[in-house]
Amino acid sequence: RISGSEKPPLLPVLTAVAVGPIIEADLDVIDWKKIRCLQSVVRVVRLTNTSLIPAPYKAVIKNLRSKFRVGAPVEEVRSSSNPFDDDDAPPKLGAPKEEPEEEPGEGVLAPGDSVDLEITCNLDDTTLHKDTLTIHVTEGEPLSIGLLARGVGTTMHCDEDLTLIDFGFQFTNGTC
Repeated sequence: RISGSEKPPLLPVLTAVAVGPIIEADLDVIDWKKIRCLQSVVRVVRLTNTSLIPAPYKAVIKNLRSKFRVGAPVEEVRSSSNPFDDDDAPPKLGAPKEEPEEEPGEGVLAPGDSVDLEITCNLDDTTLHKDTLTIHVTEGEPLSIGLLARGVGTTMHCDEDLTLIDFGFQFTNGTC
């Protein structure tokens, strides 16, 4: 209201556009080109939060049975003579709970921060493999990155040493 005026107060009209967090990637497509079958190859994509607010994100591969995965290659399973190691034992009563480890490809980017996301490809065929990596941003627009790779080489693999194969003594009238 303006002092000394009999008119009603002036009503301003405001227009605003709200935008959630924005994450950008340095690559639109990750192309492994030709890679050997049955060998894990890692490529890195850099994600950057270009907004002024924190950006929670989760990276997922479109196809469930994909040859691509988010994170480093899977380590070999440890072998143990005791099936009930202390690591596999249930927690003791009254013991403090351990914090769950953060999933690969999941986290929160602070404003202006960047993170390198590892994408692993392990092909089991000599064909062209395509998939899509989607970065879901909470309260923001999803980001899609194409994944391409072609397998080369053989799809047969054996961990055993095959320089000598010994069948032992076998009778000629018997079945091995």
